[in-house]
Amino acid sequence: MKPTIPKKQDFKKVVETSTKKELATFCVCILTDYKMCQEDGLKYLKPNEVHYLIPVEWYNIIPVGYPVVDIFGKKKKFTKKLSKESRYGCLSYGFIRNFHKK
Repeated sequence: MKPTIPKKQDFKKVVETSTKKELATFCVCILTDYKMCQEDGLKYLKPNEVHYLIPVEWYNIIPVGYPVVDIFGKKKKFTKKLSKESRYGCLSYGFIRNFHKK
């Protein structure tokens, strides 16, 4: 399945407001959630948080300066110097979303 690529101006809106189901239609990969993170001994996620990896096809629409989180939980600002290398179609960094239970 080829990922849907949002328009560059819509990147932030898609990342910050899409539902889990909508993110799946964009082929954004789930790296880990709070429970898996705790089981692996990593402590960077809070309850209800999910770490998503960004599809490699989105590399050119990520705004410079946008905060990303790498696969080890380290936060950094996106620059075009960050690697475009991917595994299983995703970059080695992404974003964290909190899905509060209502």
